[in-house]
Amino acid sequence: MLFIQRILQYFIKIPLWLKYLGALIILLIICAFLLRGSVLRHQLEKYSLAFEKAYPVDISIGKASFTGINGIELKDFLIIPRHSDTLLSIAYLKVRISLRDLLFLRLRPSQLEAKNLTISLYRNDSITNYMFLLEDKSSKKEPINHIIEPDYARQAEHLFNFLFGKLPSESHFTNLMLRANLNGNSFAAFSEDYILSGNSFENEVFIQNNDTIRKLILKGSLDRSQQKGSFTIYPDDSTSFNLPYFDWKYSAFAGFDTLRFSIHVKKASDDNTLVLGEASVSGLHIQQSALSEKEINIASLSGKYHFTIGRHFIALDSVSHLKINEFDIHPYARIQLYPEKIINLSINKSWFDANELFRSLPKGLFRNLHGMETEGELNYHFLFSLELNNPDSLIFESRLKGRQFKIKKYGNTHFGFINEDFTYTAWEKGVAVKTFEVGPGNPSFRRLEQISPYLRSAIITSEDGGFFLHRGFLPDAFRESLITNIKEKRFVRGGSTISMQLVKNVYLNRNKTITRKLEEALIVWIIENNRIVTKERMFEVYLNIIEMGPGIYGVSDAARFYFDKDVSKLSLSESVFMASIVPRPKWFKYSFDKNGRLRDFLYPYYELMGTKMLAKGFISEQDKQNLIPDIRLKGPARLSLMQNDSLELDSLQILLPELRL
Repeated sequence: MLFIQRILQYFIKIPLWLKYLGALIILLIICAFLLRGSVLRHQLEKYSLAFEKAYPVDISIGKASFTGINGIELKDFLIIPRHSDTLLSIAYLKVRISLRDLLFLRLRPSQLEAKNLTISLYRNDSITNYMFLLEDKSSKKEPINHIIEPDYARQAEHLFNFLFGKLPSESHFTNLMLRANLNGNSFAAFSEDYILSGNSFENEVFIQNNDTIRKLILKGSLDRSQQKGSFTIYPDDSTSFNLPYFDWKYSAFAGFDTLRFSIHVKKASDDNTLVLGEASVSGLHIQQSALSEKEINIASLSGKYHFTIGRHFIALDSVSHLKINEFDIHPYARIQLYPEKIINLSINKSWFDANELFRSLPKGLFRNLHGMETEGELNYHFLFSLELNNPDSLIFESRLKGRQFKIKKYGNTHFGFINEDFTYTAWEKGVAVKTFEVGPGNPSFRRLEQISPYLRSAIITSEDGGFFLHRGFLPDAFRESLITNIKEKRFVRGGSTISMQLVKNVYLNRNKTITRKLEEALIVWIIENNRIVTKERMFEVYLNIIEMGPGIYGVSDAARFYFDKDVSKLSLSESVFMASIVPRPKWFKYSFDKNGRLRDFLYPYYELMGTKMLAKGFISEQDKQNLIPDIRLKGPARLSLMQNDSLELDSLQILLPELRL
């Protein structure tokens, strides 16, 4: 009783205006509670209309009501992009709103519970039901013929705000489904019970790809306010997990044992967003025919990344690093797509222990180099820059240097085996077509001095003018080849030196893969820089195995096939013709008209070859004056001319080799 009296005494002392204010607040709270249903419907309608105005979607809500003081229940919630499939469906959704947000009519959930939530991604060529989420909703529509200026930083900001900002820290999903149908190919991820509690989580997720279902463990942590996250993904058993999507998208099989990565998104400025993080994967395996014939296995792959996303560009800063087993590099890459399309790539690897490289080569790649042991140091510099609308702007630099580099032990292949007699097998499309000895035991074999000097100098002039001077590579010739191919938008001209052609034919198979080209370059550098094979022997082997016609290998058989004479007796005109067909030997017959005469477009080629051979001292002035495209086929090749010519004259022009001088 005394307690109540004291309360009444304090209440009497309260100023009248404060009593009225308190009464008004209580009245507002009562009204808000009584009218909260109307407020909920009004706010949901407001948000729905705003979202539908910003994005091409329709929002449908079957039922919305309050539960308890600050809980909201939604049933049959749908987001349906216009003219496309349903993006999001939720059978039951319950959220809790803080009393403070509820008092100020803000529907920001602090807790979430959802049942039967399904996200469906659909793509059919350029038509999707999800790309609108990355669009800048504040951008104004431009005229139809106006080129829209991209803003990748803004798109990235929208994406990361959506990923970090839309999901409450306390969330519980029952029957969570993500499924995708991309150009007729489907896969799905499903979790019966997915829980996010505070900043950490650990859940089971089932991945279905075709007829296979695998269970993964996904755990990590999130800091939504700082836009940070770390994630670990691994299968629940000891077997490796194969990724969906890659099999049908890239005809590749890729998988891992454990994947870890972190991400931190920072706003560097109004125009730049930074994406930082680390990633590592163990037990990585990849099988893709364009990369390698065999499965690639990398025991450990890790790195740090530092991306800058600007309005018109995306760049990987050189503070990033990639470590493959023991070997690490710091790549730089920048792609700009507006107003000009520009690509910049660079790698600078200062002096390092050469054995780091050879010990770290992934299994399934570089078969010839596996097991090689070396001493000394290497360094590497690479630079590529291209403005796509101006191919002549191309900059290409690639330099590998050695310091006290020596081979202590060869790997699977001793590169010096071609210094002795050996057996060579020619391959076409993965099939062995001819096997023969490269040495005196083969009647067609010819020593270098037994081959016409005209033919030797013609092939050097046509294929690799600096062969006896360089160390296996001609970066300028490779650059010019890239420029030509970019301009023509197809492969027209190669940049391989004679050294590279020899390595490709003798040490490697003919299947064209990205990694085979890297292995080819590394073997060329090892042979040339360690003087494993002399230039003279390399050229001798090259001339004895080079393809010179349909089923014709080696210049000796070619001389018989075309002119029915020994290769030592070839004239200058005959030699220049044989040099002209090296790039496409099976098409030799299209160099002739129906009367067996060389076509007119070969005349400028003969003139150019004569000029170049004279300048290099290969022929005399008198030889040049006598050089005319007047030859007669006398061997079995003349029978091929009886077949109908199936190529137009204009098409034939492209068959001529461009001199690599």
